[in-house]
Amino acid sequence: MNDESLFGDMTLDSNLHREKDMMGGDGGDDDDDDDVVFSIDTSPITSSYTDSDDDDDVAKATRPPKSFGELFIWHWDKRKLRIEHEYAFAGWALCVLEDVRKDVLSRMTGEYQSAIDKVIIRLHAPPCANTNPAVSSMSKADILGTFLNEFKAYQYRMYPYDSASRWLSQDVVKGDSYLWHEKYSLRSTKVLGFVACRVTSKLCGIGAAERCWGGVKQIKTGKRSHLSGESTEKRSIIFAMQWLHRDE
Repeated sequence: MNDESLFGDMTLDSNLHREKDMMGGDGGDDDDDDDVVFSIDTSPITSSYTDSDDDDDVAKATRPPKSFGELFIWHWDKRKLRIEHEYAFAGWALCVLEDVRKDVLSRMTGEYQSAIDKVIIRLHAPPCANTNPAVSSMSKADILGTFLNEFKAYQYRMYPYDSASRWLSQDVVKGDSYLWHEKYSLRSTKVLGFVACRVTSKLCGIGAAERCWGGVKQIKTGKRSHLSGESTEKRSIIFAMQWLHRDE
């Protein structure tokens, strides 16, 4: 972002001045320092900011950002704990773009794996939407182990991902991971396809919440209007499961 050969000189564009002031101002957090508007300083970053001395490290962590690129990174570091959540890690790990898959292969750590494990267990908590008959008899350890085996096959293009034509599809080119997994993972795997279709797809909106609220209104009527939250949650799950299987 600071490369003038790519983006030009920021000082010549008044719109960039305004955008930089907006970024340096109210960023949507509750922190007091969000109200600070940083002045524009396009002077080059000197080597004093990269010294290994303790005093310089403290100064680097607390000093206001100087350039547009530094300001962008500063805001990202400030908010990344809220952005980098378990579902984001799972979506990153199961993205079909080649560059992302290489990045996952080189940077996957135990911390990321633990976060993804939480997503897998959460998605398979009762009432589980995974309709694969083999999953119903699996323990949590079996589900996680099955996912890891399937994920290894996915990363290294082993069966059922060994067909070269699948990796040349337009879904890979466009980065439509959820469509690709729906075609090639959902019916070929027990756990990975089910998880991948959910963590790589767009948000579904409020439809599911509205349906659940409709179930709650059916439950909390008359003498049941004072049900506790825990009891209401359990009853609404039973109500939803009965509604889903009403035609069976």
